[in-house]
Amino acid sequence: MKEQDEMKKNVEELKKIAEAPATRRKSLLTPKEWSVVSGILFAALAGLLTLSLDLIAVPENDSTLWILMAGLYGLLILITVLIERFLISKLSIHRTLYYVVVHVLLLAAIIALIVVGLRQPESVYEVSTEFSYAMAIGFTEVALLLYHLGRVIVLAIIEHSKKSAGKGKR
Repeated sequence: MKEQDEMKKNVEELKKIAEAPATRRKSLLTPKEWSVVSGILFAALAGLLTLSLDLIAVPENDSTLWILMAGLYGLLILITVLIERFLISKLSIHRTLYYVVVHVLLLAAIIALIVVGLRQPESVYEVSTEFSYAMAIGFTEVALLLYHLGRVIVLAIIEHSKKSAGKGKR
């Protein structure tokens, strides 16, 4: 008897749920989905910008090459700052998830390039394009990681100084 009563209650609840109007999503993607998609797009942008250096002819001076690389990393950090300033708050992106996706994808690209380079019939000690691409993306990964770590440290120091200044005023 109890089982039939419970079954009727369950059936009635299911009918109510089925008759209720469907709820619509307010936005195209949730904040977590925006974070992942934005991370994938930024990792692709960082990788393509890094590999675009291959289109530039090798300069005569080493200092010119260093200036080109510094310009590339400056551009990447400028793009990162602009994304931080304008897009992350608008799209409600979760920063940690966004940065984790970016760094994991860049590391996956480095590992994939190394594996492809190892499978080439050439000698490992000869410089292959895959290894040079992996090294270039590795430099980009390190530059972005250092920027993000430096940003976190600076923001932590600023927040700590605000808290200590707030305690002093009381």
